[in-house]
Amino acid sequence: MFPLKVDLIRKLDKLPVDIKEVMLSLMEYFEVLSKNMVRREDLSRLEAMVEKLAEAQLKSGERLSELGDTVSALIESHKKAESRLSRLEKSIDALAEAQAKAEERLTRLEEAIGRLTEAQRESEVRLSKLEETVGALIEAQRKSEARLDRLEEAISRLTEAQRESEQKISELAEAQAKAEERLTRLEEAIGRLTEAQRESEQKISELAEAQAKAEERLTRLEEAIGRLTEAQRESEQKISELAEAQRRTEQEIEKLSRGLRNLREEVGGLARSFSYALENEAYRRLPGYLRERYGIEVLDRIIRFDLNGDEINLFARAKVNGEEVLLVGESVVKFAHAREIKLLERKMEKIGKVYGKRVIGIIVTHFAKTGLKKKAEDQGLIVVQSFEW
Repeated sequence: MFPLKVDLIRKLDKLPVDIKEVMLSLMEYFEVLSKNMVRREDLSRLEAMVEKLAEAQLKSGERLSELGDTVSALIESHKKAESRLSRLEKSIDALAEAQAKAEERLTRLEEAIGRLTEAQRESEVRLSKLEETVGALIEAQRKSEARLDRLEEAISRLTEAQRESEQKISELAEAQAKAEERLTRLEEAIGRLTEAQRESEQKISELAEAQAKAEERLTRLEEAIGRLTEAQRESEQKISELAEAQRRTEQEIEKLSRGLRNLREEVGGLARSFSYALENEAYRRLPGYLRERYGIEVLDRIIRFDLNGDEINLFARAKVNGEEVLLVGESVVKFAHAREIKLLERKMEKIGKVYGKRVIGIIVTHFAKTGLKKKAEDQGLIVVQSFEW
């Protein structure tokens, strides 16, 4: 084997085992060749080729190391990308689920709106029926009041009859006292007669006759007392029956009173419901009506609120002829009493003191009596009937 340089041996040692084996095999091959013909030039070229091959292998090793680092970085980056993709997939799944829930909620909302629309339509039908019922209740109230008037007259007659019965009972008691007084006198007479009989036996026959007469009178008196007792018992029975009838009458009156109170409460509740319905309708219709009819421009939404214990049905700021004013309104189902004017004027005065501005009063109603409407308008109030808007 031809001699090797020291630096070549070091480079061979740095090569991988398989490449080193290849190189050694080549060197053995060249050694065989050199036995036949060995030239210095060939050995020099061979050494140069081995050196270049060793250097190229070293560079390949370095590039493989760098490539390994790059591959490791790519693997790590791929892992991070897969992690981000996993999170993104979860987010997309969550968004899809939220979208499904949103669509489900929208479906339920549409169904709820449909039900509300149907309920509104049913409420309008029920309101129409309720108006008819209120009309019937008002008619029933009128009939109940007529029956109560007749009942009061009957009670007055019963009271008068009771007073007459008490007077008869007093007269009967007085007659009873007189009868007892006569019996007392009769007993005294019998006593005197008995004493006379003891004192004078000669007058026995006369006394016996007088005694018989006295007994006869006593019999008649006992019969009279029996009849009087029977009449007294009948009177007491009639008084008891009258008292029972009076008690039943009072019970019926109490039932009628409770029914009347319940009816008044129901009618009052219905009246409040109609009043609030009228107010709610006025909130929508009144601004346009005031602008077209009176040139009043409502600046704010009309509201209902409480001012120191007074309920203000309709309140809003408005402008008329460039002046800012306050609107104060009262809603009544039927404008039929002058007290509604006084109530509204009192609320207007209270609002004017609090806010320090001119106040225009409005009465909103379904129907207003002609004379009362004119009186209110003469006092500067605006009367609006619901059929006018």
